[in-house]
Amino acid sequence: MTEMSDDEVAAQIERADRFTSDLCELLAATVITSDAQRLVIDRIAGTLDAVPYVTWCNVANLNAALRGEVLSMIELRLRCVGGGPALDVENALEFFAPFERMWGWCAGKGCNNGMTCQGGARCGACRTLRR
Repeated sequence: MTEMSDDEVAAQIERADRFTSDLCELLAATVITSDAQRLVIDRIAGTLDAVPYVTWCNVANLNAALRGEVLSMIELRLRCVGGGPALDVENALEFFAPFERMWGWCAGKGCNNGMTCQGGARCGACRTLRR
């Protein structure tokens, strides 16, 4: 297992904190079009503290690797929540579950540069940390 340097840890913390700040701004700026959407967004916002910090690190890394597109996907999902049973989530953990599959692919199977991330090691492309 490759350990992170102090500079890498500091960069990771900054990246995760910046991502959560951007997410909070996105939640606040979402245009609400229905009571159902407002209810789901309130549930997500009210349960952000339940999301483990390692999840914020992973999703922030994924966002960085995809050049900000994770926030774009989140923005799109926020527009749709509350639109029916398949779009209803109970909390922030459930909202972020689909993203786990994305960073799980990198952490368990390999990255586009052919390197495999194993048990906390980082590759140059995604720098995703395993839980």
